[in-house]
Amino acid sequence: MNTDTPPPADAKSDPGPALAGLRIAVVEDDPELRAIILDELRHEGAQAFGFGSAEALYRHLLGTACEAVVLDVGLPGEDGYSVARYLRQIVPHAGIVMLTGRGANTDMARGLTQGADLYLVKPLDVELLVAALLNLRRRLQPVVPPTVANGSTGWTLKIFGDINGTGSLVYVEYFCDIPNGRLYRNQMAWNAAAKVVPPTVDQILVENVQSNPGNAACFTYQTKTIGTTPFVIGVAITLTVQSQDKDPITQEFQKESKALLNVSPRNVFNAWQLASLDIGNRVQPTPAQVTALLP
Repeated sequence: MNTDTPPPADAKSDPGPALAGLRIAVVEDDPELRAIILDELRHEGAQAFGFGSAEALYRHLLGTACEAVVLDVGLPGEDGYSVARYLRQIVPHAGIVMLTGRGANTDMARGLTQGADLYLVKPLDVELLVAALLNLRRRLQPVVPPTVANGSTGWTLKIFGDINGTGSLVYVEYFCDIPNGRLYRNQMAWNAAAKVVPPTVDQILVENVQSNPGNAACFTYQTKTIGTTPFVIGVAITLTVQSQDKDPITQEFQKESKALLNVSPRNVFNAWQLASLDIGNRVQPTPAQVTALLP
């Protein structure tokens, strides 16, 4: 049985969601270990492709993009260190997990210096590899899109990522509808074909929403600019809600203003930190599927 190419679409085997949709190239010259890794990654929902050499990987990359590479160091011909260095030039945004039987600190330092994001020592625990790839995916993909220009405003917040902490990427829009007194939360898969517009009743998160004091916006953004690129590193969400209690003197319903949430994801913080160190090849842009949902 050939295990180096994904099964046909009608032969799915109920993959888990952890790595759903992530395109991964596995470069390992041991066919048995390669097959084990591919089976596990596909079970976790990844689109995984296997290769026994650097040359086979390069041919694949000529026509197919990948978002992560699981790379053995001891390959025939060109070794993994050289491959990692070259990958940083041709697919700079891809995550690289290096596999090797060499566990010395000098070997690990060499791998990380050549471009690897993570370094795992054999014998390989495939569950640890899945966890490493999931963490790498979270770190490389910003949750809050890098600039407010993505369509987020003082009244609409657009974010994507592992927002629910389940290991699955989602796209979420919060819409503060002051005229109708509602805060909506519209969640969908990050690669959904389309979104529900306008918001529906089942998307109501908070009711009785009122204007904030001074008509201040519901969403305000903290940014850091590196060079000419602004990064959103925090979002404050402030709502004023009419309570059910009346003022004993005026007999008007009382209002309460609260900061409900501060969104400051670790991976976005890392993104602008890396950019400030001129390390731009580890920060992925917003995926095209998410961009298509922004308007």
